[in-house]
Amino acid sequence: MKATKKIIPALVMLLVSAVLLSTASYAWFSMNTTVTATGMSVTATVSSNLLIAGDELDSTTIKAESAFITTYNGSSITGILEPVSTVNGKDYFYTTNAKADGDAIADAYVAYDVEAFNTAYGTTNAVGYIDYVFQLKATNTDTTTAKDIKLTQLDLTYEGATDGNKAYRVAVFAEDLGTTPTAPAGGVGTLVGIYSPSGAANQTPGEAVTSTTTTAAVVYNDATKVVTVAANSTNYYKVVVRLWLEGEDTTCTNATFLELTKSWTLDIALELGTGTVVNAITLKTTTPVEP
Repeated sequence: MKATKKIIPALVMLLVSAVLLSTASYAWFSMNTTVTATGMSVTATVSSNLLIAGDELDSTTIKAESAFITTYNGSSITGILEPVSTVNGKDYFYTTNAKADGDAIADAYVAYDVEAFNTAYGTTNAVGYIDYVFQLKATNTDTTTAKDIKLTQLDLTYEGATDGNKAYRVAVFAEDLGTTPTAPAGGVGTLVGIYSPSGAANQTPGEAVTSTTTTAAVVYNDATKVVTVAANSTNYYKVVVRLWLEGEDTTCTNATFLELTKSWTLDIALELGTGTVVNAITLKTTTPVEP
């Protein structure tokens, strides 16, 4: 009888510990839960001596001069965004082993493949990330000094939804098109930096996925420039802006994202030689405008 009395409190404490562990860090959506990125669009503006043109991921050649303008309003993207994880913005992984609250049951992941990804989530048009691709024409008129192109704005705005989540990530890649392209057709070029929302301290250290079985720490927000433009020169660059939901982020749960079904816009700005570089995503919410 005494042994039984000792066992019962021990079991209670074990159950309490299990509950605390399971609620300490939520991540990943449960299967078949979707976030619809309806009308996801990008707007990009550039400063003096910079021009911009829309591009495609498969492109490796410079656009016609007539294509370059000062403000780029990208076409809207409609699709289903599901969580993935990455440390470099190129190699993505996901899990099919999540509980209803979004917590990953074990650190076992699958390399991202669109077809398998859709099968796993029971959808037909789900994606792990959204790409915005454009080209920059930069003219540095300074005859002696090289100048940096800086990312000076990175705002993610959506209508009618709360902005308390911090699971968004944006990776920026750049490639000099004036030299032999280093990225093949469909490639993204060199990673400039990975950005998380301003003030984000919610991702458990060491839990961005690097492979199908392991995790590793990630350094975000360390970019100081996009590219450097040589003195007295005109150069062309392909830039890829890639957005995803980081599944290992503790705010990446069903409850947070079920409401995000309105129009989203990603606003960016770039400047040559001036301006303060951004190091985070600014989240904004607007009230939907009734038709």
